[in-house]
Amino acid sequence: MKRYLSLIVLIAFFAFGAAYIYGGPGAIVSKETVSTSVLTQMDQPVFLSLKEMTDNSDLVVLGSYTGKYVEYENDLGLDEKHMGIARRYEFVIDTVLSEDPVYSDSSTITIVKPVSYPFDYNTKDEGSYVIQIPASLQEEPDVNSRYILFVEYVPDAEFYRSIGEPWEIEITDDGLLRSGSEIFVSDSEADPKVVTLETTNRIYEINVKPHEGLYDDFISGMSLEDALAEIKEQE
Repeated sequence: MKRYLSLIVLIAFFAFGAAYIYGGPGAIVSKETVSTSVLTQMDQPVFLSLKEMTDNSDLVVLGSYTGKYVEYENDLGLDEKHMGIARRYEFVIDTVLSEDPVYSDSSTITIVKPVSYPFDYNTKDEGSYVIQIPASLQEEPDVNSRYILFVEYVPDAEFYRSIGEPWEIEITDDGLLRSGSEIFVSDSEADPKVVTLETTNRIYEINVKPHEGLYDDFISGMSLEDALAEIKEQE
């Protein structure tokens, strides 16, 4: 069954710290530091089996990233202040496991991953600022690893992107699968991400937390052989 993660943003003000140094002309006055927290969940489909992942993919491939990418501003259809950041990665296909007619026979495809999303951060008494919130569900690919990708095609831009979560599976050296999707990771295990915003009077240290892991990891520990057999069953 396909499920959806909804966008949740909770802001908590944890601590205020201020230190002022007074003196004559040219004296340095340090800015007040404000520590806050933002909890995010991105709105996208969630799949609970390899069957669901395969059924909802335009292309399922086994291969590896080359390490080459181009970072660019991602137009989200809002305005110039609300541009996201994304990366175009080059992915070399070793084996096509499942495909729709949309796939053109190519040994290399372009994969787009979001890096960050714009977010209106309200400082209450200093106004609102647009900051970039890291895309918590994305992992930086390891060029020394092989992956199975479940992707959909974006014809207008001629690239592939995730079908939802999970969508990218790493193959370990011992032939087992590992999912890096944070829908399986508890809040305490997730890597912390801090965004710094400096205004006229303050420095805001914004701790960006991904959502709690909401689902059981049905991927990690599975053998590559078993996974390929399950994927092939859906063709």
